[in-house]
Amino acid sequence: MGPGTQKFANKWALIPVGFGLMLAASNLYLLRENQRLRNRIEFQTATRYPQVGTNLPALRGKDIDGRPITISYPGAGAGTLMLVFSETCVHCERNWPDWSRLVNESVNNRVVFVNIGPTLSTDFVQEHGLGSATVVAHADPDSIVKYALMETPVTLRISPDGRVLGAWGGELGASGASEVREALAVRAR
Repeated sequence: MGPGTQKFANKWALIPVGFGLMLAASNLYLLRENQRLRNRIEFQTATRYPQVGTNLPALRGKDIDGRPITISYPGAGAGTLMLVFSETCVHCERNWPDWSRLVNESVNNRVVFVNIGPTLSTDFVQEHGLGSATVVAHADPDSIVKYALMETPVTLRISPDGRVLGAWGGELGASGASEVREALAVRAR
């Protein structure tokens, strides 16, 4: 083999090395991108509704008759059970049986229904038996933002000082309803 052939063979030997370096750089980039996407998903998940430990300001909105209403927390007895919904939400509709049982069982807690969807119809209010609870028929847009209410349904347990003690997003199901029931019983004792 002559000197020219040896040089040519050495150049071909560098191709796998170069390809390996490109693969390593590509993998490093993809690892960083995956971490960035994971962080973004965690952030978006955490900003759909108030998280445990969050201190909430008074919630403002309108009642069923269109009058201004403010929900504040001091003096709320054992606390507040807040049920956030939208009249058009299919998942909220599936939560109503669990919510109804929780409302009946939470005698020591104030119950507040908060609509963040379109204005409530009187038929909806009558059909779901909301007359006995405090109902925010339409939450103020500023309150929706301050509470980070970006999805429905949301079930919140709030202390008398306005701190979120429990937060459940989405359909409760049997296990979620049981968790809420246990959380409400802790303070009732």
